[in-house]
Amino acid sequence: MKKIIKNVFAGSIKIKYLKYFTKKVLPFCKPVSLSEIIFILRIKNQRNNDDPVFLRRKKKIIKNQRKTGSVFLAERAYFYLTNNNFDQAVHFFDKALKKSKLPKNSSENWEKAFELLALFYLGKDCNKALSGKSVFGDQKRIDKILVSGMGWSGSGAVYDYLCEFPNIEPVKEEFYHIARGLSLKTLLPCLNERNFNEKLLEFFKFTLFSTAFPYTNDEARAILTNGFINKDAYGHYANACLSLLKELIRIKTKNVVLDPSSVKSLISCFLDAIVSIFSQEKILLLNNIIPIVNISFIRNISNYKLFYSIRDPRTSFVSQAVQMNNNINPEMFILEYKIKRKKLEEAVSDLEKNNESIFKVQFEEFVLSENYRKNVALFAGVNLSEQEEYKLFKPWESEKNVYNYKYFTNQDAIIKIEENLPEYLWNN
Repeated sequence: MKKIIKNVFAGSIKIKYLKYFTKKVLPFCKPVSLSEIIFILRIKNQRNNDDPVFLRRKKKIIKNQRKTGSVFLAERAYFYLTNNNFDQAVHFFDKALKKSKLPKNSSENWEKAFELLALFYLGKDCNKALSGKSVFGDQKRIDKILVSGMGWSGSGAVYDYLCEFPNIEPVKEEFYHIARGLSLKTLLPCLNERNFNEKLLEFFKFTLFSTAFPYTNDEARAILTNGFINKDAYGHYANACLSLLKELIRIKTKNVVLDPSSVKSLISCFLDAIVSIFSQEKILLLNNIIPIVNISFIRNISNYKLFYSIRDPRTSFVSQAVQMNNNINPEMFILEYKIKRKKLEEAVSDLEKNNESIFKVQFEEFVLSENYRKNVALFAGVNLSEQEEYKLFKPWESEKNVYNYKYFTNQDAIIKIEENLPEYLWNN
């Protein structure tokens, strides 16, 4: 095999990729055609991304997935699917499932999901695969609290504070299914496009099944954040993903017109199906599943309350500068902050007109005022007498972040911010 590969790719592929192929790939999956060899080699070589954050994420993903070798088999399944070979695609996906050592009930659901996706992708008859009961029909509505922030705006402090109430169940991961990266927010607008099948495959690979080689930050994040599903609940999660695929493909193949209420129902049912894994009785606390730049998307969620945090741009700048070793341009910061705040205020104004349940948290007030924090708790609908006070959020530790700009070494940058963003400054 090595001799054949060297003869075919002499002078066209870097030797390090050849070594990678022969040492790391062949033990898990032996290619049966030259097209497969080309494909697997390109996995390492195409769409190169030198972003150090992405490279760290990719290294972690490959390390985790290589333990079973399932990623190589899954990639072969995707390869055959995109090359119009249904039988081989299903065959290698089944092998990937066996390598993954998933619980039996989840493997069966993933097998059904991939077969349905493959039929739809290749334009085959999906009617038989679309049959069966959807978990969405009987899905109980789950009460949810969502926390979001502008970045370095104190949303983590709000999250920790709310975790101190026993009738709130925190879900820590910022998972991507709803409105981050490769999500329903980016997928649904593509329903009427010719390449929707390709978009749906990407969504399946990275966001739902989360077994693939990532080439972008969004793909890497989508895979990593899926760790919030534990093995005991994975069968339920797989069933929710299968139901979502059925709904999306039914909408596409039957030319169903999606009005706003239908979109809300679809997204809400899927989100509730996922988060009900953690609790069906407590209020679930979700962290940044809808980033603040997409805050208007909250109208597609039911049974929720949203806290979004903002912060004095001076203290936000200093926190970023410290984390980035002062590698931050104040002019760019001012421009980006102004754009984000303007868009945020426009979106919030529109949401308030529709009586959406949103609460603006001013970080400085939240840290310094106990009464302010009580208002946050009351809006969340929790009992103040049951709070495990200071278990996670310790306001005295956060006070230094309220005035950090006063002691920052680059006071010229602080002055620029004060001159250009006066309307956003917080003053005690």
